[in-house]
Amino acid sequence: MIKKNIQEIENYLKGITQRVTNMKPIMHTIGEKVVSKSMESFEKERDPITGQAWSPVSSNTTFAQIGGKKRSNTKRGKQKLSDKRVLQDQGIRGGLMGSIDFTATKNSTEITAGKEYAATHFFGDKKRNIAQRRFLPFDDDLDLDKKLANEIIEDIEDYILGDS
Repeated sequence: MIKKNIQEIENYLKGITQRVTNMKPIMHTIGEKVVSKSMESFEKERDPITGQAWSPVSSNTTFAQIGGKKRSNTKRGKQKLSDKRVLQDQGIRGGLMGSIDFTATKNSTEITAGKEYAATHFFGDKKRNIAQRRFLPFDDDLDLDKKLANEIIEDIEDYILGDS
């Protein structure tokens, strides 16, 4: 009986050791959660930290995006103007929204927004009159949203202890 219990404990500890030496599965889960939270920001057009709605795109920006003076009076131009969504000109196909991704390794997760203008929108730019439209669940100091961080900590604990 005691030998059986000791063997079970040894097996359990070996499992923990194996999971701790390769955290890639949980790092992948973390990346998926952060990207999912970011996609939610685009869908709701809201800051994932504060819940505050993003500032609408300026009329000058919208006018330029629909083709400027050449197409502003066309039916297509009017239709595009009414359907404009903030930071989603190309949607998931190639704009900022589509550039958000992650890379998971055995001991880290890297979240990227692969457009050169990503930081400008994330932080805003007062000099150029560009409003902050935070789309990643990180605050201005790049700390992860507390609620999401707590969920991730629970996920890591479950993974390490074999409860997932």
